[in-house]
Amino acid sequence: MNGKKLLSAVLAAVLASGLCSMPAMAASRKKIMEVKMTVTAQIKPGDSISKQEAEVTVNNSRVGVGDLEFINDGFQWYEGDVPKMEVKLYADEGYYFATDEKGVLVTGGTYVKQRREDLSRTLTVTIDLPKVGEYSQTITSAEWGNGNLASWSKTGGTGSYEVNLYRDGKSVSDTVNTKGNSFDFTYAMGKAGSYTYQVRPVSDISPEQKGEWVESSSKYIDSATAEKNYNASGAHGDWSQNQNGWWFTYDTGGYPVNQWERINGTWYYFNEKGYMTTGWISWNGKQYYCDPKSGAMVTSTTTPDGAKVGADGARIS
Repeated sequence: MNGKKLLSAVLAAVLASGLCSMPAMAASRKKIMEVKMTVTAQIKPGDSISKQEAEVTVNNSRVGVGDLEFINDGFQWYEGDVPKMEVKLYADEGYYFATDEKGVLVTGGTYVKQRREDLSRTLTVTIDLPKVGEYSQTITSAEWGNGNLASWSKTGGTGSYEVNLYRDGKSVSDTVNTKGNSFDFTYAMGKAGSYTYQVRPVSDISPEQKGEWVESSSKYIDSATAEKNYNASGAHGDWSQNQNGWWFTYDTGGYPVNQWERINGTWYYFNEKGYMTTGWISWNGKQYYCDPKSGAMVTSTTTPDGAKVGADGARIS
């Protein structure tokens, strides 16, 4: 047997051995059947495609996120563009991807396709993001208006805004979600101190897409003004809940029954048993709508069933 034949025989033996070991190796690895991905990006018309940044996180501790690349043609974004990106995911040692089309779940974008490499240890996922014109743009100013009105610049592509209030650097309110570009915080400014707020836009089409927080200028409230705010915010007391619902107990004792009550600047309705009521409420010949989750009366908006209510909360015929 000459050298060439001997080399061929050796290679054949090695390849045969490797092929035989592949099923055993595959059997020893564990499958990754599902990957949940969250994509966040802030894309503006006119920005450079090549310099666009995005972030992808996954919920599986056995999966790592590698390179992200936008694969759109051209040099800059236009409002009608649909950003398309490829994301490389890597399986930990001893694992491999066995995902089908339903096994890759994307928040903040739309799954397009997937490609496996490196014995299925690498998964490349192609994702379409919302149109460029659907992204909320950056808030450019956040100031204080008349009284205790937080007021900020409007942004394109925005469905609502999230706002947090702070006193002396500490949070003093739950996150407020409002469709307008202002909010009256009188109800939460009942103590002396320096107040600021932070606000960010929420995308109209894709609510999971949120812009950057912007901090306002500072507003000082003295003791006398704080006392006025406290008295103007409505009833004072505590909320309680049991299996029948929520009710409100006044600081002075008792609770509201068959009436509206203004609490922390928001109107609520309490039925004949004292429980907070939601949905449509008839009162003095008019109809009002209270949010099913928070119980708050809504104003200047469209209700879930398509009706419109005015600034006073009453249904518009």
